[in-house]
Amino acid sequence: MHPTERSPLLEPLDLARLSARQRAGRLSLQSASLAETRPHDAPPTAASVARQAEGLRQQRNYAVREVLAWHGASAVGQVFTSASRKGDNPHLLQVEVYVPAARRRQGLGRALLRVAVEQALAERRSLLIGTSVDRVAAGAAFARGVGARPGLVSKVFELPLAELDDALIEAWSRAGPERAPNEALVWIGCPYPETELERLARLMMAMNDIPLGDLQIGDRLVTPATLRDGDAFARARGDERWTLAARRRADGALVGLTEVLWNASNPGVLVQLATVVLREERGRGLGRWLKAAMLARVRRERPQVQRVRTENASMNAPMRAINDALGFRLVLTETVWQVETEVAAAALAR
Repeated sequence: MHPTERSPLLEPLDLARLSARQRAGRLSLQSASLAETRPHDAPPTAASVARQAEGLRQQRNYAVREVLAWHGASAVGQVFTSASRKGDNPHLLQVEVYVPAARRRQGLGRALLRVAVEQALAERRSLLIGTSVDRVAAGAAFARGVGARPGLVSKVFELPLAELDDALIEAWSRAGPERAPNEALVWIGCPYPETELERLARLMMAMNDIPLGDLQIGDRLVTPATLRDGDAFARARGDERWTLAARRRADGALVGLTEVLWNASNPGVLVQLATVVLREERGRGLGRWLKAAMLARVRRERPQVQRVRTENASMNAPMRAINDALGFRLVLTETVWQVETEVAAAALAR
């Protein structure tokens, strides 16, 4: 049957063998999505989208699948699924569906979601999760329409570096070694050194303390192997990661860290990744010390960066307090939705 708006041509992608048409389709859709959700970022380029595909192809932590919807020569939608290969959360399939504004309300989103539902049923995955942003109201409406419910509200904040309070950074940097004299800050290279992988994995497992609202997600597994794979993914994408850790002097254990990510394709934005401190080491200003030292280096060595972007679960009060003090401003609200696979299947069948 010739594809119509309600029965698009669905094309699974082989990320290792993308045709020129497929590359152009992915670029078109990612450009449209970014223009809606983060309009002040540098638009994606053919090169940056190609690097992203190569990163996805090389990584081994997650089984990923991508399908494009076509109407004639135009890519009109995309579904991306991701499932852990690490042995954690075998019940879960992460799903992202995107349809450009001009193509919505024509059945494309449901056709793309059906791809993910069929995959989840075949793989016996009982739960789907996906994200909507408040700048695109259609996302929340679509989620509710297939029976999904909010599981976590997350806030995206940005700090204009020109407004960073140097006096505050200096104060936190002075207070750090005074309040935590048994720790020293150490820079860890990219890729992670083999000698640090075990320590880093143990520390990063503490990120499972971050509140996840009502999401039915278990602990995420972090091992030396998963860290090596993450490094390979970052290199293929062209990401540069900086890691600053707090090391206990007595035994060399890592008790806290903060990480940021920068990519030359979007040079004005630095992404703040996780900041984590072991539970038994909290309350002594390590998080503030780490953040202050990182921001000071960014100011010195990354003059291209205009904004630092970070994301916090709405109930993560300690990290929210640090970011509020630094001057981060709310720019976007994301909602992570969850729906049982059988519920979504029934909704699509109606």
